[in-house]
Amino acid sequence: MDGTAHEFAILTGGAEAAGRLPESFPCGSPDLLWLRAGRYRVFYTIDEERRIVQIDHIVRLP
Repeated sequence: MDGTAHEFAILTGGAEAAGRLPESFPCGSPDLLWLRAGRYRVFYTIDEERRIVQIDHIVRLP
């Protein structure tokens, strides 16, 4: 993966479908996760009750 916007969309779409991706890791809580996708870093929250994934922060590295 080279971090293109298309790959990023696929991975974050997978986060919504699967809840948690194997590439993601917890950040202080099991429901707060970081995902690395090429040049992108995504901080997201999973709400199990409402069955949603909320993207909290996106960073693109140089």
